[in-house]
Amino acid sequence: KNKDLWEQSLPFIKRIDFLFKELAPEHYKRQKKRAQAVPKFAIGDTAYSTLTINHNWRTALHKDAGDYMDGIGNLTVVEEGKYKGGYLGFPGFGIKGKGSINIDVRNNDFLVMDVHQWHCNTEIIPKDNEEYSRLSIVAYLREGMIRCKNL
Repeated sequence: KNKDLWEQSLPFIKRIDFLFKELAPEHYKRQKKRAQAVPKFAIGDTAYSTLTINHNWRTALHKDAGDYMDGIGNLTVVEEGKYKGGYLGFPGFGIKGKGSINIDVRNNDFLVMDVHQWHCNTEIIPKDNEEYSRLSIVAYLREGMIRCKNL
């Protein structure tokens, strides 16, 4: 329905793909090969089949399901306005007795992460009752996409 908007987003997705290649080349190589085995369902010439975009959304503690088991996810944030919170938390990696590791992923930050580990977000709270918009964009490859190879 929004082909023009999709086309406008491709340079952004390609930039995420480039950063993935630079920061985690071995994971990237494996994931891109798998994605491009079914190019019809890949996002262009990238290592991804899927984007999940969360708007002002606090995620519950979870492990991503359905992602390529030998792959890793990529997360970036695009924001406007002021808010606090929204930290990406990894409770399994905290220092004993100190809780989880929390990462403040902000505008244009890029994170390569193992989405098969427990993770969540802290509450997002507007600063000074100001309007804000926080998009977290997760790019990844669906495990079962390879079954579409002969479609």
